[in-house]
Amino acid sequence: MTQAIFLSYASQNADAARRICDSLRAAGLEVWFDQSELRGGDAWDASIRKQIKECALFVPVISGNTQARAEGYFRLEWRLADQRTHLMAKGVPFILPVTIDGTSEAGALVPDAFMEVQWTKLSDGASIAAFATRVVKLVDGSGSSAIGAPSAAPNRLPRTGSGGEFANRGAARTDAPQSRTKLSGENWIAIVAVVFGIGAGVWFMVNGPVFQQKKRDAATASPASTQATPAPSVPATINPLSVMVMPFANQTGDKDKSYIADALTSSITSDLSRIVDASIVPAATAFSLRDKNLTVPQLGKEAAVRFVLTGGVTSDKEKLRINAALSDTQTGAQLWAENFDGRVTDLFALQDQVTNRIGNTIGPQMIITAARESEKRASTPQVADLLMRARALWLNQQSLQNHQAMEALYRQALALDPNNLRAKAGLAQTLGLQVSNFSYLLKLDGGGRIALAKKAFDLAQEVKAKEPNDPDPYLPIALYFRETGDFNAAILAIQRRIELQPKGAGGYNSLCVLKRESDDVAGAVAACKRSIELASHGRLPSESYNNLAHLAFRQDKLDEAIAWAQKSIDANPLGWTAFTTKAVSHARKGEIEQARKTAAEAMRIYPELRLANNPTFAKPWPGKEAEYKKFMDTQFLPAWRAAGLPE
Repeated sequence: MTQAIFLSYASQNADAARRICDSLRAAGLEVWFDQSELRGGDAWDASIRKQIKECALFVPVISGNTQARAEGYFRLEWRLADQRTHLMAKGVPFILPVTIDGTSEAGALVPDAFMEVQWTKLSDGASIAAFATRVVKLVDGSGSSAIGAPSAAPNRLPRTGSGGEFANRGAARTDAPQSRTKLSGENWIAIVAVVFGIGAGVWFMVNGPVFQQKKRDAATASPASTQATPAPSVPATINPLSVMVMPFANQTGDKDKSYIADALTSSITSDLSRIVDASIVPAATAFSLRDKNLTVPQLGKEAAVRFVLTGGVTSDKEKLRINAALSDTQTGAQLWAENFDGRVTDLFALQDQVTNRIGNTIGPQMIITAARESEKRASTPQVADLLMRARALWLNQQSLQNHQAMEALYRQALALDPNNLRAKAGLAQTLGLQVSNFSYLLKLDGGGRIALAKKAFDLAQEVKAKEPNDPDPYLPIALYFRETGDFNAAILAIQRRIELQPKGAGGYNSLCVLKRESDDVAGAVAACKRSIELASHGRLPSESYNNLAHLAFRQDKLDEAIAWAQKSIDANPLGWTAFTTKAVSHARKGEIEQARKTAAEAMRIYPELRLANNPTFAKPWPGKEAEYKKFMDTQFLPAWRAAGLPE
């Protein structure tokens, strides 16, 4: 039997099941959580049966949705789990029913075995976190005393539990006493799992590489072993992308609010654990060092890390302030710091903002620092250094020169290691973006664009074939479909990218572009605004600002278009398309002098600017050719000409 948890749910409860899965994984547990797009078939069925036969604990998710479905594959899973209990010794905990919407046990359409054990009500993030903590105890064998006396029914959790264990944290209660309680194989165990159901975030940069989840060394280790062993005190080498999140300090003066600081520690640790090639210190190790009062350099030596993230939570009545800082353990210097303000009543949104911003910011800070050091080395850079430099370049605002420099680095890496998937994925992305954003500078005609996009596509397919859950290949795949006019396939590829990296800003920006080019204005606006919310602290999302400027002009919201274009210009002063959008917006408002002044700036940046190489509204909207022509003839072209932009 493995130490894995099998999570069984109806498809309508996928989001809730994902939050439970993320919390369990954040606690260092392996979770079998089926999300395959092609469910069914003998091989799939055999795999599910094998997992239920071998799992350590079976967690059925019960809800109004399961009540409403008389049939479903989840019901077969439930029956298989019930049957397995008859082969197990009495008193071994195995079935852990959870309800996510308060569905009552009375009249529940579940196997009889589910009625003989205690149900856990998961009404919010705090109860999910408490549940994860309870499951950790069960898996490592330390939870027997907290569970209560064995019930008469064998192999199920007894109905008596330690209901008061988390009462001071506002855990949900049920009428009967009950326990409160991002990536299988994580090499750490969180002391307190993610609060308020926030799934582990993903470090990502706007239009930058989407970093896939790195397989953890603990894939074959038990949770107990990963929890017990701290990092070595004197490391032989330190990963340049290693970080420890120290437990955030509860400075509110209210012990009942300590869960806020603990949950931030857990969720940020989980967020950072998805940075490829990064080494993230287990949360258990960080908590063990909390009371030693070590300096930043001392923490670096003790935990064998290059960076340390520290922070705290303060409050004033209903207001909360969360502060965080990233420090270099070798120099003791603080590299980044920020404060976040919110209200206790909006804690879910505040924690989401903090986790996203920190995860999307300190990754770039770490890469920049490590890349600068690699450039100082006298020896010939090897593959890791080449990849590091390329990632650091990707943090810059887009330019053809920047992409060509990245292309050269990835090609050097492949010359040294021809099968390196990271280098192939990076090369595919930079080639695809050169086609998409800089074909006018490369002087590519239609055939040339498609040929180069196909090279990127083929590289991406190689990576995808070997790493199907790596989100990186889906950008060049989408860009190829875009070039060939298959917008539906392009959007599906980007949506898959977002599924794999739900907190990645670049995926939403790409979705915004595709929806804008197919004239789905509302969908494009929503995607762009989400991209801005997730953007890195260190790199303003100029592309998303520019896309919103285009969309506002499309809707004839000219003041809004000018404002968004200016934000894009402020973020990237060399982004000439933002100048053209601002110019045509001024012209349409009748502000001709301002329009021509702005147009002159665009032509100064790009002297070869012509209508033919302007990517804004360059192609008819699929299925809306007549509407596109009317828009161009009556709105865009007159404004272009009035601004003095060359045709």
